[in-house]
Amino acid sequence: MVNIREIVLGILMEYDKDGGRKTTLLKDALEKYDYLETRDKAFIKRVVEGCLERNIQIDYVIDSFSKTEVKKMQPLIRSLIRMGTYQIMFMDSIPDSAACNEAVKLAQKHKFAGLKGFVNGVLRNISRNKDKIAYPDKSENAGADYLSVLYSVPVWLCKMWLNEYGFERTEGMLKFFLEPRPTVVRCTVSPAEGDTCSSDIEAATANAAKLKKRT
Repeated sequence: MVNIREIVLGILMEYDKDGGRKTTLLKDALEKYDYLETRDKAFIKRVVEGCLERNIQIDYVIDSFSKTEVKKMQPLIRSLIRMGTYQIMFMDSIPDSAACNEAVKLAQKHKFAGLKGFVNGVLRNISRNKDKIAYPDKSENAGADYLSVLYSVPVWLCKMWLNEYGFERTEGMLKFFLEPRPTVVRCTVSPAEGDTCSSDIEAATANAAKLKKRT
């Protein structure tokens, strides 16, 4: 039986290793595991994309609760804790205990039994304190550090936009970039087939909504 979290772990380790140069890693993995249920593929896609989009914030959170900095961790442990942190911080449908326990199991499976206590400790500490995280103050560095961490954008880019657009407009743009992107479907059909196409899309949308609730 395929472990979907192990698939996520493998993808994140590849991204970590090559610095994100191979942009098709997620697409290739989803094609490889196309036989999986839709909800499992949706989980893989969400966690991988979420870890990449929120990378700066996730690493900041981990460093706030770990005695070992993210950049100094073993690559597998680093990716494990990142994916666990994303689930704890941004996936309400996943119990924090499940995110912690599954990460510990994967650490042990991959011959890091000696570090399973570390993985468990960091993730459970984040779980207990996720509503008390001290982010950079908005008044420091004109708000660039705050925006960089909260929206996972490089500080230099935040500074450039702050100089150009000011704080409120810059934050509004960054919020927009992290909003869920809608799926757009374009049907090229004859007028007679239009109603059938519309009904099929409505049925697929309803099914997707049910699957989202389950994941």
